[in-house]
Amino acid sequence: MKYPDLSILKKVLNRARPYWLNIIGIFLLNLLAVPIALLAPIPLKIIIDNAFGNQPMPGVITLFFPGNFDFSFSVIIIIATVMMILIELVSQLQGLLSWVVQAYTGEKLVLSLRTLLF
Repeated sequence: MKYPDLSILKKVLNRARPYWLNIIGIFLLNLLAVPIALLAPIPLKIIIDNAFGNQPMPGVITLFFPGNFDFSFSVIIIIATVMMILIELVSQLQGLLSWVVQAYTGEKLVLSLRTLLF
């Protein structure tokens, strides 16, 4: 079995050299999707543990409220709802930015290769 010629791969990588920052940006944006996705179940946990249960609110959330603030059922539901909306907005923004950078970089690479070809 013959191995493919690596010179073609070297030429393509050399053509992609001006776009390394974009490629690194795409990688980092896609890497950011993992922690954002891990944040998604936290509002549900807060509703179950703190609204229906009797656990105290997490310290990260209590930092945004006065020390003697009363976390009633409706307040906890509102906090969890706002958290769900914010997490989804951040997730959608990450997806949009990733898509835009991927499309821009891909189009520039194709243009560069077509210019070389013609």
